[in-house]
Amino acid sequence: MNTGFPLHHLLIIVFFVLEGNNEFYPDVPLIASLKLFVSFILVALICYLVCKLILREKLRAAVISLFLVYGIVYARTIYHYYSIPFGNYRVSNTHFFLVAAVVLIGIVIIIYRSAPASLRKFNRFLTILFAVLILFTSGSIIYKWLTPSRQLSLQLSNSPDLSQLTPKTKPNIYLLMFDEYQGNDGLKSLYGNNDISPDSMLIRKGFRVMSHPSSNYNYTFYSVPSLLNMSYLDFNDNKLDYDLRRVVKSVHTLTNKSPLLNYFNEEGYDIINHSFFQLGDIPSTYQSLVVPHDGYSAIYSRTIFGWAKEDLLHSIGSNEIQQIIPSYFYQVYQYNNEVISGMDQTINNKTIGTKFVYSHLLIPHPPVLTDSIGNLRKISTAMYEVNRQEPSFKSSYKKYIQYANSILDKMVTGIQANDPTGVIVFTSDHGLRVIPRQEGYIFNNQCAVYIPGSNYAGFYDSVSLVNLMRLVLNNASGLQIPLVADKKHPSK
Repeated sequence: MNTGFPLHHLLIIVFFVLEGNNEFYPDVPLIASLKLFVSFILVALICYLVCKLILREKLRAAVISLFLVYGIVYARTIYHYYSIPFGNYRVSNTHFFLVAAVVLIGIVIIIYRSAPASLRKFNRFLTILFAVLILFTSGSIIYKWLTPSRQLSLQLSNSPDLSQLTPKTKPNIYLLMFDEYQGNDGLKSLYGNNDISPDSMLIRKGFRVMSHPSSNYNYTFYSVPSLLNMSYLDFNDNKLDYDLRRVVKSVHTLTNKSPLLNYFNEEGYDIINHSFFQLGDIPSTYQSLVVPHDGYSAIYSRTIFGWAKEDLLHSIGSNEIQQIIPSYFYQVYQYNNEVISGMDQTINNKTIGTKFVYSHLLIPHPPVLTDSIGNLRKISTAMYEVNRQEPSFKSSYKKYIQYANSILDKMVTGIQANDPTGVIVFTSDHGLRVIPRQEGYIFNNQCAVYIPGSNYAGFYDSVSLVNLMRLVLNNASGLQIPLVADKKHPSK
């Protein structure tokens, strides 16, 4: 152990990758595992070399750098265990890092004062410990591979079979998703009226506006897969907790099981994806934003790097620095602009061919990143405003809705001008979640449909997302897909 790269550094990274595979089995591709392994082996090597350079002693450098590596790969996990609330108190990020720094300094002092013989024994102990953990985790993965029926799985029990249905017409379909756009009932509760809703504009343009629609789920990563699968999400343990294991499995249904996407493929539609999801075999082209909804990003999000990008760097006061890093919410701002630009190109592209276009904007999803005309606000202020439930949030969210409405108006106007026979579906995935007194409206979303010729038979004011695309295909393409009961499935 006194020469070369410490073996337990290699083993802790192997364990880190295997543990992630075990938790999200079988939803972590081999290439993702290799990417994680190579990336964090380099991190471990750098930690060791820096410690060796500072301490000028390999044995102590090996032990201290191992604690650094452990903190790097398990930072967010440690924080969540540590920040269990006591009464009304929850440990803040600042307090956590202060305590972590004190503990690390204490470890360094103890190791620095330890005798070489004790350190050699401790090194051997750490090597054996991680070797045992690797064997145990590998055994768990093998067990899951041998007993698939006993593992967490997701069924789409209400998913319709479209393979035997023949459409009478195949219009272009544009599905415009505006994330966390509160429905009109919730807007009226929040502001005393719903004057900022897009209803009047949409009605003028020939839309059928649903007055009391609802989502079936209160989180995007359940709501969107349910919408595009036209089915409820049935986990085999009959639970619907909001955790990354279930999120990964839910989103995974969009890559290989979605009956709607399979229908479009079989009918010769060109699927155009303006979202951060992968739709069938159509990947997201928006690499500026990585949302933890697949195996790789879910594991990475627990490291200090993933945690910092998603949840820590937004406190930096300078937008310029956030752009350079870039922070997660600057990436959200950049992603929204790219989706708007991409949709503009798609709408103005008059090439022959049938297409299904899915656009997903993280507007007006909090934090409120822009003003009513799209100018970037100070990101740290926007995050403080929503996290602290500042009174100014209501006004800011209203302006964000005004910005969303202007985007929607431009998209709809462009589609109707360039593609007069195109079908347009405007909706949101759920209502506003961040204001406690709005919880009664968390499922109240936006929903409106434009079908040339105004064939809106069967549409009803309380329609939920699980039935939305069924009704669209029935009316726009002449299919006869039966509806299912509208239900709400809250997650915590």
